[in-house]
Amino acid sequence: MTKKYGSNIILNDISIQFNKNISFLFGDNGTGKSTLLNILAGALKYNSGSIYINDKEIDFKDNSYKRNIGFLIDYPTYPTQFTVKEYISLLNYIYRNDTKLQKSYQENLITFFELDKYQNLQISELSTGFVKRVKLLATMLHNPNLFIWDEPFSGIDKNFIPKLVNKIKALSLEENKFFLITTHISEIKSFDFTNSSEFILENKKISSDNK
Repeated sequence: MTKKYGSNIILNDISIQFNKNISFLFGDNGTGKSTLLNILAGALKYNSGSIYINDKEIDFKDNSYKRNIGFLIDYPTYPTQFTVKEYISLLNYIYRNDTKLQKSYQENLITFFELDKYQNLQISELSTGFVKRVKLLATMLHNPNLFIWDEPFSGIDKNFIPKLVNKIKALSLEENKFFLITTHISEIKSFDFTNSSEFILENKKISSDNK
């Protein structure tokens, strides 16, 4: 796949397969990590190439492929005038989440992200770290099998990162969920992830350092 802005090449004929439960895409800021994830989310068009999810080529005219994916990207913006509770209600309306099982699952998520006492606050009133927790929760409300997260560890409280890491591990090992995570925070490598792959995006190309 190739992505250009005018004559500026951002991704140069890259070829990559994410086939482990957890795949990390490392790279410095500005190397094209977010561009790649925005392309996967259908927020950006690429110039040439193709994308497959579960061996099925993605047709971006059909958004049905997104139903089983939790995207964390900077686009679109979030309704900061909504309270946390209102935002969750809006997402439930969009996802048509209305069963008792889904309600119980969501209540557990709210508790996991420590948002119980913040539900009646507007998103604009939250700290940067808690806004990030709301964004992460939003990607999980519909209980997808694949998570595509752009910089989930950036801006979040440092003391919450080990808890989030353990959540990722548990979902991948116990529920066979899949994660594609971009990050520039190399310290994440210090956590012991199993069944994972590491890739590096630099100089408009991707190299692998698979475990």
